[in-house]
Amino acid sequence: MTVKQLREILENYKPTDLVILSSDGEGNSFSPLADSTRGFYIPDTTWDGDFVDEDDVDDDDDINLEGASRAIVLWPTN
Repeated sequence: MTVKQLREILENYKPTDLVILSSDGEGNSFSPLADSTRGFYIPDTTWDGDFVDEDDVDDDDDINLEGASRAIVLWPTN
């Protein structure tokens, strides 16, 4: 999902509505959104990959961002 797609979804909600995240793909438990981190997503497969914080890229010239896309990670409370 892109930021544009997320914005379009969020336009249907009140600004005071709580954002929660599923703690797993099966929806076994849920947690409120606590924080976010900007950086880069480097896919390993179509459904899995690695994330590099943009602050780490600024501090380390050896990080390979080949195939990476700018991304944001949404972190749950738990």
